[in-house]
Amino acid sequence: MDFPRPQGVGCQGGGGVVWTYHPSGAIIQVMMDAQPKLRRLFSRGEIEAAVDRLAADITHEYRGENPLFIGILKGSFVFLADLVRRLDFPLEET
Repeated sequence: MDFPRPQGVGCQGGGGVVWTYHPSGAIIQVMMDAQPKLRRLFSRGEIEAAVDRLAADITHEYRGENPLFIGILKGSFVFLADLVRRLDFPLEET
C-alpha cells in the first residue's frame, strides 16, 4: 500500500493542518484551530511496513556502496533511526 506524503502545513476548512511523525509510530494530523484535534492517519503497523519496504529498496539499490543519511528538520531522527536499523549492510557512525 502506498501512502500519500504529508505536505506539511496546508489549509482545510479555514484552519491550518499540520502532519507529523509521532514517536508512538503514527503519522498524526493536527488541526490548528482554537481546539487542536488529533486524527490518526496511519497505524504503527502501516508505518513499519512502509519503512521496511523503503529499507529493502535502499539496501538493494545501494549494496556495496557507502550512502550518507542526513536527517533534515527536528523530529526526523525518529524516522531516520527506524530506517537505518532496518538496513541490511554495514553502517558506520560518526
